[in-house]
Amino acid sequence: MTDEQLWNSADVAQFLDLHQQTVSRMAARGELPGVKIGRAWRFRPEDVRAILDRRQATSTEPAQK
Repeated sequence: MTDEQLWNSADVAQFLDLHQQTVSRMAARGELPGVKIGRAWRFRPEDVRAILDRRQATSTEPAQK
């Protein structure tokens, strides 16, 4: 693990331009990799960036015929 700080739901929400509750629901459903510590979700920034990169890659792929 790097020395980079973990992000909370507010950090991820700002990065992804989502509401904080949406981020928490996505994490609870397993759509965002994170760990729940007490009542708060924590996320590794590199994991969030990887999810964003994958979603961008699939949205730019040409439609198959």
